[in-house]
Amino acid sequence: MLGTRALRRLAASALPIALAAAAPAAEPPPLRVVATIEPLCMLARELGGERVACSTLVPAGASPHAFEPRPSAMAAVADAELLLRAGNGVDDWAAPLAGSAHHDWLALGPACAVQDSDCAHFWVDPYAALAALSPLEAALAERDPRGRAFYGARRIESALALFALDEELARSLAPSRGTALIAFHPTFGGFAKRYGLVDLGAIEAHGAEEPTPRHLAELIDAARAAQARAVLVEPQLDPHVARIVAEELAVPVVRVDSLGDPRDPERASYPALLRWNARQLAAALGGAKP
Repeated sequence: MLGTRALRRLAASALPIALAAAAPAAEPPPLRVVATIEPLCMLARELGGERVACSTLVPAGASPHAFEPRPSAMAAVADAELLLRAGNGVDDWAAPLAGSAHHDWLALGPACAVQDSDCAHFWVDPYAALAALSPLEAALAERDPRGRAFYGARRIESALALFALDEELARSLAPSRGTALIAFHPTFGGFAKRYGLVDLGAIEAHGAEEPTPRHLAELIDAARAAQARAVLVEPQLDPHVARIVAEELAVPVVRVDSLGDPRDPERASYPALLRWNARQLAAALGGAKP
């Protein structure tokens, strides 16, 4: 028979093993997600919460249309567990980068007609962004099976939040319904249609192409006829030509942002970004078209 002292030594040696067995399993590190642009990371964070760590290739203040990936981008892609891009011409430069990874990009954008800019920039419309939630949930759950129920619950919560956000933005912009505007870049067409604004077209109609004098003349004539009230610019783009057009029309230049900026709390999350844009437009456009 073991003595008291021996029994104590045996119990002491077994205690760490028992505690380890009783302790819950440690949570895995966050899923490494890489997206081409910040709005896709915003949606991934809405669904993934703390289970997801998302970084973007296009830095804040840069345009995805003129972006040229550096070697660091290839390294980030190679280390990622999930790759997200918009598709439809927004970030086609990203496709070759998948060669450094063990998987391909998940395009969250819907299938768009050729040069359908409103469809390509789907994320500016919260109702259109709803369609991205299901494939994003499936991709996260496939790579993190332990979080499957979590992602499913978050998708429902996110969908309800997007419905509520859509209604909030509609109320905010209701006094501006019927008001015409033009943009420097064709990003906010879907947003304008969703909330009853009249999008007359963009100064820079295709990607980073310079507008022709004929295109500018036609756009200015259309803006005058429709009594446009603003020219939209974005922080990622040079506003020089937009300012000239605004002076010609005697309307203000309004700063909006389709990509967001994690350094600015007012534009660091998906709901915050869309609310910020709605506030900018509501303040500039005022009431309905006379």
